[in-house]
Amino acid sequence: MAHIHLTFSPDPAYMRTVRLVVAAVARRAGLGADAVEEIRLATAEACARAVARHRAHRISTPIEVSMSDGDRFTVRVTDHGPPEPGIGLRYSKGAGVVVNDLNDDDIPDDEVTADMSFVLLKGLVADLKIAHGSASAGTEVFMSWPVNRPVGR
Repeated sequence: MAHIHLTFSPDPAYMRTVRLVVAAVARRAGLGADAVEEIRLATAEACARAVARHRAHRISTPIEVSMSDGDRFTVRVTDHGPPEPGIGLRYSKGAGVVVNDLNDDDIPDDEVTADMSFVLLKGLVADLKIAHGSASAGTEVFMSWPVNRPVGR
């Protein structure tokens, strides 16, 4: 099982590199072209949101991206922005609590549309979780996809 951890400065110039790396790692994990494209798009959206939050709050701390290719291919994007009033509570149901899949009916769609990035991610990723930690931890977007490897790999 491979574990990859990237950090990058909150500058849109690094987005292309992140997209290339996540696509390469997903291909290496054995995912098909459609899944690789979905992962690339979802990761780019989560990272673009993180960059925007860092720039809006003048945060220079690097954004973190972690990938793993066990039974599921996972991507975790962590920003270091402050808690989001209202939005954070809607998604986290309290600081530090991980939200169940955003496809659940317990979060009304009109509340989710308050943040367009989450709407786009919801459309791209079936297994999407969002967690809010302390003010220093920011927001963590966790996404995963099934890995269907041939037997013996």
